[in-house]
Amino acid sequence: MSSKRLPKSLEQPFEADQVIEAYAAFSGIGRNILVGPTRAEAVVWPRHVLAWLLRELTHLSWARIGHILGGRDQATVRHSTNKVETRRADDTAFAERVMRAYDFVTNYSPETRGSASIERARKLIASAPNEDVRDLAMSVLMATSMLASRELSDAEARAAALQIIGGRADG
Repeated sequence: MSSKRLPKSLEQPFEADQVIEAYAAFSGIGRNILVGPTRAEAVVWPRHVLAWLLRELTHLSWARIGHILGGRDQATVRHSTNKVETRRADDTAFAERVMRAYDFVTNYSPETRGSASIERARKLIASAPNEDVRDLAMSVLMATSMLASRELSDAEARAAALQIIGGRADG
C-alpha cells in the first residue's frame, strides 16, 4: 500500500474540534481520553491516528496539534504521524481502518453523532450467538441512542443510559 497523502481540502480545512469529535465518535473512545495523558495501549494507536487526522485535515502546526493533544511536543506529534504513515504502508488492514476513519471524519455531522456505535451494536445484534448476547447488544444500542440524543442534556442522557444498562446514575 502506498503511503501517499490523502486528498485535503485547502479551501476549507476542518476545525480541530470537528476532527476530534468525529474521531471520538468513530473510535468509541471519549474525547478527554484521546487528548488526555493516558498511555494505555488501547489509546496510544487511536491517538496516533487522531494526530495524523489533525495534520491531514487542518492547517494546524505540529506544535499546535501537540498542544491540543494534551500538551505534547511537536516531535511527539511528528513521531505519531510518521508511525501512522509507516504502518499504513506496511499493513493493508490498518490502512483500510485509517481510510474508514478519514471517510467518517470528513463526512461526520453532529446530527449523526452516535451512529458508529449504533451501527456496531446493530451488527452485534444481527450476529448474536444467543439470546443473552442479543439482550446485551440491544441494551448497548438503546444506551447509545440515549447518549446520542439531541433532546436530552448530557446529564439526562448519561442517567438514562446508565438506567438502561443497570448502572447507578448517582455517581
